Amino acid sequence: MLAFYHAEDQEGLTSVGNGIPGFYARVALAVSRDDGATFEKRGPILSGQWPKDPRGPGDQGVGEPWVMAEPTGRFLYAFYTSHERVNGRGVQICLARCPLAEALKPDAWRKYYDGDFTEPGLGGRDTPVLTSGQPFADALFPQVVFVAGLRRFVMIFCVNAWREGDRPERSGLYAAFSDDGVTWPREQVQQIWRVPVIARIGGEVAWHPTFVPDGTGDAHGWLYYGYSDNWGHGPPHRPHHLVRRPMMMAAGRLIQPLQ
Repeated sequence: MLAFYHAEDQEGLTSVGNGIPGFYARVALAVSRDDGATFEKRGPILSGQWPKDPRGPGDQGVGEPWVMAEPTGRFLYAFYTSHERVNGRGVQICLARCPLAEALKPDAWRKYYDGDFTEPGLGGRDTPVLTSGQPFADALFPQVVFVAGLRRFVMIFCVNAWREGDRPERSGLYAAFSDDGVTWPREQVQQIWRVPVIARIGGEVAWHPTFVPDGTGDAHGWLYYGYSDNWGHGPPHRPHHLVRRPMMMAAGRLIQPLQ
């Protein structure tokens, strides 16, 4: 059993705001040989091309991973959020892969860069596979499933238009569709809910969304996400909790909430 997780080094970094610690993120691997009773850490599999910078922004590195086996069974795909802001590109969604047969080797991962998986997972460069497509907005928290009936990859992710504050218009949960999991056409990206996606004390937040087919049909399933209408960890605020809503696909590519 393989566990891929978001790991943070918070030492010496400024806050990202609202009292939330700053972080330098990596994606790491742990392995269990007793059905999940215990795990052994294997170390990072993905890291940013730049080292931690105490004088840099509060969020750095790469993290928030989603790992899946692609349909042929040859590779594991790791979708992740890059917080590196390379050449001013902002926070965007990138991709790495590893041969399934080498999944226990932390150095077997390769990042997608300039059209191919050529860069090492540890310290290599990357090219975003999906961006917010909007000025002053970040794409983050990717979650991807392959819907066999449609023969398509479906990504649910968040867009944070960080100048909007508590009145979201472009911020929210989005759906994207792909034939191969690597190319995500902009015309097949749709906003499905206008909502803040970054936690702020006293504010509403919905984040880390996931679409899970329900097994009754490829066009139906559930949208799971963390949610709070008044975020915080002490009264009168409430920490986020797990929520699900029924979802369906229409026209072979759109995802809509069911009322």
